[in-house]
Amino acid sequence: MNINRMEAEILSEKLEELKLKLSRTISQMQLIDNRMRDLLQRMRRAATNKKHSFRYNLKMRATIAGGLKIVYTDYVTKKADEVAMMEQALEALRQRQQAEAVEQAEAREEAEGEAAQQEH
Repeated sequence: MNINRMEAEILSEKLEELKLKLSRTISQMQLIDNRMRDLLQRMRRAATNKKHSFRYNLKMRATIAGGLKIVYTDYVTKKADEVAMMEQALEALRQRQQAEAVEQAEAREEAEGEAAQQEH
């Protein structure tokens, strides 16, 4: 029982840490989205003003930001799967703890009943 409780605490801590990392990554993705939106707007402005050298530079920056967003998206997908698996494992562990507690209570009641019958 003690080992299961320790496992649950460790798993719970890892789950919270993973959720924090996931949250930070999502906020970084939002920053990348804002950056890409800004770069694309600047690219359109450079295109309308016939500033081809600026447009090329901005296009390269937007391409890099897009690639970075793909990497972040892949990371978020993998970590979200890990979070789901850890939540399932934690729930299974908690159910096992509850089942063990019920079994121990039943065993204790049975032992008390047998002790009471022996006294009579």
